[in-house]
Amino acid sequence: MLQNFKILQDKVHHEFYQLKIYATEMDRLITTLHDAEHSMLEKISHNPDLNFAGINIPVKNEKGEFYKEGLDILNYVLDTIRNKKSLTGNYWFIMRVSTLAYATSIFDGFLQELLILLFKNCPQALISSKPISLERIIKSNNIEILKDELINEKAAEIAYQSLKDQLKLINEKFRVSLNENNFNHLDTLIEIYETRNLHIHNKGIVNNIYISKVSNPKYMIGDLRDIDKEYLITSIELLQLAADQLSENSIKEGAEKAK
Repeated sequence: MLQNFKILQDKVHHEFYQLKIYATEMDRLITTLHDAEHSMLEKISHNPDLNFAGINIPVKNEKGEFYKEGLDILNYVLDTIRNKKSLTGNYWFIMRVSTLAYATSIFDGFLQELLILLFKNCPQALISSKPISLERIIKSNNIEILKDELINEKAAEIAYQSLKDQLKLINEKFRVSLNENNFNHLDTLIEIYETRNLHIHNKGIVNNIYISKVSNPKYMIGDLRDIDKEYLITSIELLQLAADQLSENSIKEGAEKAK
């Protein structure tokens, strides 16, 4: 059983590692694209007759007929140039928001898998849950299958609680917590989740829910809670560290119990 905790730790560690590589590489590619766009717009603004600085936009097919999609692209570029907008201005923002959301989903999935392993290692923790109907017990052909069903249901139920409440429950039921000596960023972890919630539910605009749940917030209601490259990478690393700590402490607690 303890080996399963290590397998989970290694799997999630690899997922966060790959995500950090993706975020870094995507940031580099968007920067390259943004620089190329800036150079193109500079050339066009100084010499409008450059015919889009040599950029080939497919507006006609082999018969000389106009593509609707090509015309749409052409009109979009023209509108962008006329209004001095950036074609890539929002790419960073979209990439970072989606990557942060995915990072928290990795951690959410980790917590649920961790809970399942903890309940399997300590099934008596289910006793305080709601009672099982006699009908369900009778219909069950195998007590182990029934136990697994109850564990999965309980883990899924807990997953709908806040991050803070989930960590509190894991500590109270299984004596597994984040090591305060090596992990003193719980408030930051909660802030990451609240930032995710802001961008998913409120377009990134700070509201009273964010203010009430974040310790010493640096933003005011109505501010945009931006996500820069440093914040994104740090958030991924912090979530990875938290997963490592919970996995290691689960292994330690399991080893103590086995003595």
